Amino acid sequence: MYVANLVRGLRRLGQDVRLLYGGGAYGRMLAEEGYDVIQLDGLGREVYDLFVHRRQVKEAGRRWAQLVHIASDYVLRRGSGIAQMLGLKAVVSFHHIVERPISLPRSVVRVIAVSETIRTHLVNAGRLPKERIRVVRSGVDIEQAKQNCQSRREGHELVVGFVGGVDRRKGLEYLMKAFELLHQRGQRCHLLIAGQGKMLPDVRRWMKESGLSEFVTLLPDFTSHWEVLAATDILVLPSLREGYGQVVLEAMACGKVVVATAVGAVADMMEDGKTGILVEIKSAGSLAQALGRLLGDAMLRKEMGEAAKARVQRLFPANKMCEETVKIYEEVLEETI
Repeated sequence: MYVANLVRGLRRLGQDVRLLYGGGAYGRMLAEEGYDVIQLDGLGREVYDLFVHRRQVKEAGRRWAQLVHIASDYVLRRGSGIAQMLGLKAVVSFHHIVERPISLPRSVVRVIAVSETIRTHLVNAGRLPKERIRVVRSGVDIEQAKQNCQSRREGHELVVGFVGGVDRRKGLEYLMKAFELLHQRGQRCHLLIAGQGKMLPDVRRWMKESGLSEFVTLLPDFTSHWEVLAATDILVLPSLREGYGQVVLEAMACGKVVVATAVGAVADMMEDGKTGILVEIKSAGSLAQALGRLLGDAMLRKEMGEAAKARVQRLFPANKMCEETVKIYEEVLEETI
């Protein structure tokens, strides 16, 4: 959602934006909304020959573009190639902690880290020059959250929700064990798992073997993550490692209390014990304890949810992200005059 929020926000600020993308739902969504979108098939693949789209890229930027914003370091090489092809400077956004060596192409003159944790890692690891890095927190479309996430009625079955890739790095095995512990203790609730991934067969097998199938719903295909968040009381993100964890902010914007491991940028988003609960990594017991505490205390869920919503509205609105991003664009363009 970073790209979608950025494109919409930049347009609201009067910026002319043209999106080059390699396919996917967000590009189609923006095109349907009337934004200027050009699809370059294969742009997101590991092996990609930019020369194939040389003419298309040049037509897209000729006599029009002033700057290239590479939305993720995953496409750093391809994005910098587009900037070089157009003779423009570029900015790149980092959304996660990077373990591999990084070499910035000459065209890339600024790096946007979407959290302090990511910036600190990039600097301390000696991977990128400190003077080139700026922190701009990734934001949430507050109006979308208001429109799509209504309060759930009293007296309903409590739902613990997970939204994301169904794979081992997300800590699903610890969530499943924690869910078993809750039911063994008599704290019955429903588990909603929304997403796809290699662990889906394992999750389905666990549902049968644990005898908890009636308390678990899988949504491998869903049209709106906002609808999933609206259906939950508690969002859980037990990741072993995480990039930015945007879904945490979106759940908070909906007034949902979050239980998560303090990995990646998640600890920057939450105030432990105030807007949610941070738990130990790889610990089903810690996860079950935090979830059990919230499931048993409606007032605590409400208080933390309201505090979470207020924190997002104050620190993480998408319009603030876009305004700070435009300042970086202006800074780079002034240097090139």
